[in-house]
Amino acid sequence: MAAKSGDFDQARELMEEGDNHFSQGHHVHAKLIQQEASGETPQMHLLLIHAEDQMMPAETLRIVAEEMIDLYKRVTANQKGRLE
Repeated sequence: MAAKSGDFDQARELMEEGDNHFSQGHHVHAKLIQQEASGETPQMHLLLIHAEDQMMPAETLRIVAEEMIDLYKRVTANQKGRLE
């Protein structure tokens, strides 16, 4: 919503916040993969499986959000009579 309303600084801050949260999840994910690769088999619980299922779409939607922010910037610049 921030980019749609023209608040690109807020949009950038929100994306950075999301990146930080995603990075934390990615580190946990990588740790579990390393454990399994070293012979430790982590217990598979429904919650872990659900978290795994959320990682890929979250990364994909992050890319889409970045593209949308860029498009909103271009539309805003065009409406002001200048292209960025």
